[in-house]
Amino acid sequence: MSEEDNAQAQEICIQVTILRQVHLFATQVVVSLIMILRVYALYGSSLRVACLLLWIGACVIAVTVWSMNGQKAAPAFLEGCHVAIMRSTAIRAWQSLLFLDCTIFGFTVFNAYTTTRSMGPLANLPLHQVIARDGALYFATVAVTNFSNMSTFYFGLPLFRGALSTFSSCMAVTMVSRLMLNLHKQAEIGIFTDTSSSIEIFVDAAVYSEPEDTGLRLDSPIVEEGRGREA
Repeated sequence: MSEEDNAQAQEICIQVTILRQVHLFATQVVVSLIMILRVYALYGSSLRVACLLLWIGACVIAVTVWSMNGQKAAPAFLEGCHVAIMRSTAIRAWQSLLFLDCTIFGFTVFNAYTTTRSMGPLANLPLHQVIARDGALYFATVAVTNFSNMSTFYFGLPLFRGALSTFSSCMAVTMVSRLMLNLHKQAEIGIFTDTSSSIEIFVDAAVYSEPEDTGLRLDSPIVEEGRGREA
């Protein structure tokens, strides 16, 4: 292979690596937005909570974009596309993402504690319990995968740094999908019911429902006594 072909292959390899990082970045943005919406719902559509989490998310995006622009990478002279990246820049994005996950988990735990304290441990709040429980499960899984990925930056060779980034992103997508499906499962109307159909079902049930049997008849003594008083 000539030097020109080798330079072209290295440039293509770097472009493929950048495209992969952009895909991971977009995936994590969608996952983080869904988790922020869950916390926003837990706190009763509180704008202060939403603005705080969105501000932290904007800081995470800024750090990620900075780390991607300032990242220094060099293709390795091996067969295939292998890029060695620097530890000081690429790890910042994963550290900031872990900070956002810890913040969301802290909000979830605090809400679960305050709700249990105010309404009692025996309060029947199925959706609230599902959101809090699944949020803790999501954080535990994502934290383990993120720590594993960050350990490759500290202890791995240059070619192995960030080797678990795709795995961490896939686990985050899998967990947030499970969270949303489980939330729909606990809802009464179901995942395949839209707003219009649910309203129609409710109206039909209200119109065509038969009156309950109160146990009173027109010739009962109670009814006769009421008629006598009216007369």
